[in-house]
Amino acid sequence: MVVLWDGGQALAPAPRDTLLTIGRGPNCDLVVDHRSVSRVHAKLHAVSGRFWIEDLGSSNGTRVQGEQIAPGTRAAIGYGDVVEIGDTLLTLLEGDASNLQ
Repeated sequence: MVVLWDGGQALAPAPRDTLLTIGRGPNCDLVVDHRSVSRVHAKLHAVSGRFWIEDLGSSNGTRVQGEQIAPGTRAAIGYGDVVEIGDTLLTLLEGDASNLQ
């Protein structure tokens, strides 16, 4: 999984059968240090190799493939789909993302 923003990036293995919190706060599983991202912005749900993103009531919203998702709802995402978290971009990559560093 890779998150990109102007001036930075974050990489993390895509979780399997777990929940991953995404946000600016230090207690998030994936910390995205960008002013457009809420302290606890979204949650990635992973179950049996399938993924959903859930907006947790963020200030700047979450979009999947350009479509806004309502706070508290989940949207299915797959490898290569673009998820906008505030002004950052997140995508799930299949295989090893270490070559992006």
